[in-house]
Amino acid sequence: MTHEPHEPAPEPVSVETTLITSASRSIELALTAWSADDTWLVGVLAPTAVEHLGKVALWRRNPALLVKLTSNMELSLFILTTRATLADPRVRTIGLDEVLQRLDRCVDDFGLTKDEAGLITNARNGSVHVGLPSDSTKVGLFPSDLTDTDPRAYPETVRWAEAAWLEGLSGVTYMCRHYNSSKAFCLFGDRLSRGALQALPGHASTRVFALPSDAEWLASLALAMRVVIRP
Repeated sequence: MTHEPHEPAPEPVSVETTLITSASRSIELALTAWSADDTWLVGVLAPTAVEHLGKVALWRRNPALLVKLTSNMELSLFILTTRATLADPRVRTIGLDEVLQRLDRCVDDFGLTKDEAGLITNARNGSVHVGLPSDSTKVGLFPSDLTDTDPRAYPETVRWAEAAWLEGLSGVTYMCRHYNSSKAFCLFGDRLSRGALQALPGHASTRVFALPSDAEWLASLALAMRVVIRP
């Protein structure tokens, strides 16, 4: 009797790889926007890339440097100092402004003056506030409105998404057993045509999961598509 060899389980993606990949995606979109003279979108995405690369630098020093210094962040501090992961949905980390401040304190030859760092922060803040038109179509479903789909049930997921799109919604958000602590998002934006939604079982890009390290990138991407994600 023979046994088929089991393939080894894939290595978990490191925090550094996740953040660098997120920064790379953001800056790629920002460069495309720059070529199209879309300064608003550049102002949203380029600072996000700076923030995520800054978090990599702080993470390499000590994961605890990503924790906000407030009284309700004790759990985040405990997780980052004992397990060093950003995949736990309970982890809350600092934003762009605090990232730049801590880099200035921790990194030799940081290279940015206080005013220059402020320009980066203000660029994103200004773009985000200006980029919220009153007629934005909000994502119209909560995770509880949809079932917690098994990863193998992609056709059902597509049917929900298509039904939501036909109703004029700009996306759906739902829970998935495969990542049962995370929401999955399907964003339509303003470029989706009838019949464009397809089921691709096992395809890595079929769903975007909002892990803590990717949450801001996802929000920026949604904003760029004129999609406002409802909590």
